[in-house]
Amino acid sequence: METKNKTTIIRGHAGPETMNGSWFDTDRLILNPDTLQAAKRQFLSPSTALALQGCAASWIAGRTIQEPWRYDAPNITGNIIHNIFEQLYNLPPENRTNTTFLNITSYTLEKLQATRKLTNQQFSDLAKLVEQNYDGLCALTDPTQTNVAGTEVLVQGDIAGIPFRGYADRIDLNNKNMQQVVDYKTGKAPTAYKIRKYGDAHGDQIIAYSMVIAQNDGTTPQPATLLYTADRQARTVTPNRKHKQTVRDLFTKSWNKLATATERNEFLLEPTPLCGWCPLVSVCPAGSGVPKKDGLPKPDDPRLPGTKPATLPVNGPPHGKGMETKNSKPEAAGTKTADIPATPNRVPQHSHKLYGGSQAWNLMAGQYLNGASYAVQGTMGTITLSVQLLQDAKMRTTKNRIETLSRALENMVATAQARISIVDSPADGIATRLRGSMRTFVEQTPPPIGDGHNAEEMRAWGEKCVAYMCWQAELAARIIMEPQPRLNLDCLF
Repeated sequence: METKNKTTIIRGHAGPETMNGSWFDTDRLILNPDTLQAAKRQFLSPSTALALQGCAASWIAGRTIQEPWRYDAPNITGNIIHNIFEQLYNLPPENRTNTTFLNITSYTLEKLQATRKLTNQQFSDLAKLVEQNYDGLCALTDPTQTNVAGTEVLVQGDIAGIPFRGYADRIDLNNKNMQQVVDYKTGKAPTAYKIRKYGDAHGDQIIAYSMVIAQNDGTTPQPATLLYTADRQARTVTPNRKHKQTVRDLFTKSWNKLATATERNEFLLEPTPLCGWCPLVSVCPAGSGVPKKDGLPKPDDPRLPGTKPATLPVNGPPHGKGMETKNSKPEAAGTKTADIPATPNRVPQHSHKLYGGSQAWNLMAGQYLNGASYAVQGTMGTITLSVQLLQDAKMRTTKNRIETLSRALENMVATAQARISIVDSPADGIATRLRGSMRTFVEQTPPPIGDGHNAEEMRAWGEKCVAYMCWQAELAARIIMEPQPRLNLDCLF
């Protein structure tokens, strides 16, 4: 049994740190040679297999473009806590005391303070966070009574013929002297509803380790434990037949997806709810209108991919450089452009050019749609939402389904807007507010699509969504126009 020394606190990063020379081609990302080489894998870890269920382009971007080091970033704090737990559980059981924990924490954070120049406040914040997770750990299990076989244990083998390699946070020996995987999670525990709706990513991850360990030992996969230390919740995951098949399917699908992407050098763009956290969001064709997390690379960041028209060499132009054309013909004098009225539903019929540019509140830019308008931003966001709703309903995201659902959602916004507003343009501010209200309703009550539902159910759901949007708009108007400084707050308790 091999263990990994993680005394550096933060896992290292190998490979290129830039995607300059890579480029977007409509619905896919083409990688430069160095990044393509870094994308290839001899093994799959559970985290990589899970990540590849989403957007392959986002996965490789996250592995390549590193965010600046922040002492309070979840991946940083998670690794610090894991490292301290690892040091604690490497000691004999009788030495895993509170005093020992405090000594390990002080040593670890003082070393980090020296290398990362932490302020006293940052040091204090980290110490409180570590202590909170340790208190949660002790509320769930007694470190002095735990029979630990190893920490940060290298687990290697195969799942459904797919090469597997990963490091288990901890492996204990149960009362039958069988190896049982334990995994620490410093975030919130998922609710049963979220597991049913989105799947059991944490369970899949830990069951994968149990399956490989059992295969290597010639035994039966044992139940595994997830410890949500900050949340003070523990969950035991049993490797039943259905769960094991889910894991096999996960690894097979992810391995084939990665093999196809690296062989063709085509990493497809697949919008997901995590687009706002992707390093590529500011330049990705699928990221238009997506709210972005603070601190992500800006469009002019030299590490980001560019674009490549058909006339460019494979690596495309240097990032941030515009495309200059010297053979464009000037418009002939006297050419009429006013013959095509700038109406909201008129788009040039015999041109591949769809968009122009203007202020965000204008729907049109001359005879073209205004690509910067709130209408285009909102509608692109609705299309992204439609893709996710179809995926949540376990439906194939065909173009016809995406368009149909997107039109239905936008029709609902237009219906609500017509009921509560004197302005009817999809670029008006109230339309944007209503789209946000629609997303709130969708999060609470997903649309009845897919197997077991029908069109009448969908229409009834749409009416409820419209009513909800109108109610929120009316409530906002009342709050603004009818202020109530003194409120009866009893309903909140």
